Amino acid sequence: MRRQPRGFTLVELLVASLLTGAILISIYFVFIANTRQYYTQEQMVQMQESMRFALEYLKNDLRNAGQLAVVNGTAQNTDPDFCGPRDPVLRAVNLRDDVPALAPPILGANNNGLRPDVVEVLADASGGTLLGATMAGATIRLQREAEQISGRAMEIVASEARLRSGYRAGAFLRVMASATGAFDLVPITDVTFQAGGESVITLARQPACVLGSAESLRVNPVHWVRYRIVDDPNDTARTVLVRDLLDAGNPGNALADTELIVADFVVDLQIWATYDHRPAAVPQDPVIGDDPDPTDDVGNFQPVPADEGTAFNANPHRIRAIHLMLATRSSREDAEMHVAPDRAVAANLRIPTDRVWFDVLPEGPGAVPVFARVATMTARVETPALMTEGNL
Repeated sequence: MRRQPRGFTLVELLVASLLTGAILISIYFVFIANTRQYYTQEQMVQMQESMRFALEYLKNDLRNAGQLAVVNGTAQNTDPDFCGPRDPVLRAVNLRDDVPALAPPILGANNNGLRPDVVEVLADASGGTLLGATMAGATIRLQREAEQISGRAMEIVASEARLRSGYRAGAFLRVMASATGAFDLVPITDVTFQAGGESVITLARQPACVLGSAESLRVNPVHWVRYRIVDDPNDTARTVLVRDLLDAGNPGNALADTELIVADFVVDLQIWATYDHRPAAVPQDPVIGDDPDPTDDVGNFQPVPADEGTAFNANPHRIRAIHLMLATRSSREDAEMHVAPDRAVAANLRIPTDRVWFDVLPEGPGAVPVFARVATMTARVETPALMTEGNL
């Protein structure tokens, strides 16, 4: 006699369903936690990659500051061979330190209190290649290809694309007398390319150095580069770090079609320097060049100036290294950051390197704060091109 197969009892089914549900719920929460962790790590990786890319751009320009350009064109600390007008604008590096008016409004709003720096750099745009030329008044004629002084110079004068990539209206032209080394920086107003002939560069004025038209000159283009943080006109909560070229003939104005977004969602840029000396009245640091407190964004200059820009702009020839601190925020708000870690400290008293959050939305009565995560990265740039003959 065969026995009938037994089924599961109702109790057994309920217990199995309960255990299965518990397991599925556990798997769900583990999945959610791992997903959040993945997105957090993804954001951090993206932020770090963005900052590394931007810092490489900055480091390259700052490393070349003053290279085949000018270190300081003002009456103080003037380059020995510079014979142009003593224009305060002409500095290898010009730091606008913590100027709220130059920052997008959101960086100072919502208790963020951020005041990023703006930096301008004068640097050679030829890759270290001088071209042979002659001058007649405010007109510079480049020597023909066969008459140029190097192979790279020959390639530049033979190619319109290569020539115009550096020599362009609105840039500076560094005009140097090959016999004496005296030089001037003059704005370029026009460039006319002549294939196989003598290309012509028209200047805004005749170089200050007295040079005869038959004397051989050496010329190279100098670009006036600016880095600043601006907001997106389509999204005022989105701020970006841009690199553009300033007009040599109209200080403060950017040349058209030169703006390049170097990094997205950037919220702060801080720059300070390490100098090669301290005044005689101030005891020397045992380890020369050390910055005793890098977080103060002032550097090691003594006596300590009111802001980093004061010492930075007056003493570029004393700078031996430039320090950069860049901060970017995550593109998405972080739901886990309901309260900023250092919220108890007033916004204007927080130092940039302590900041780990960014307040995206205004906090009105009853409003829920919305924070984005912030990451920072620092870099140090050696500046050998800022050494002038007067300090050797």
